[in-house]
Amino acid sequence: MLTQEKVNQIKEIKGKVRGAVFQTDASYIQSRFGPDGIELLSSRLRELSCPIEYGNIKAMEWLPLWQRVVSMLLIKDLFQLSDEDIKEMGIAAPRTLFIVKLLVKFFISLESALGRSPDYWVKHYNVGELEVVKIDEKERRIIVRRIKSRKKL
Repeated sequence: MLTQEKVNQIKEIKGKVRGAVFQTDASYIQSRFGPDGIELLSSRLRELSCPIEYGNIKAMEWLPLWQRVVSMLLIKDLFQLSDEDIKEMGIAAPRTLFIVKLLVKFFISLESALGRSPDYWVKHYNVGELEVVKIDEKERRIIVRRIKSRKKL
């Protein structure tokens, strides 16, 4: 159970994240749990002094990374999601964006898309770095790793 004390600790996390990640989370919650799911989530976030109004978030705005952490932990708690459910939520995220679906389906190979994933990380998070470790299309297996700090340019 996510407590106010834990939220206060999470608020120490530095960094920012684009609003688009909250929009994709909201889309998943709404499709799986309906509008009541979003209202339940928003209500509980307000109780924890972490108000997030999913309907008012702009895709390109920068929001505190700690809010993303609180949101994900609360989503997992409230809807009793397993780690596998959270993975499915991540898999579902690109499906909500028409242009991403179109590009991946017709124009971009899996290897090319994954090879560019570190570039996409930088566009969504202002901390850390993503590294593609292995792509095995034959076994349909991908290994990526998040690196805590970015390399100095």
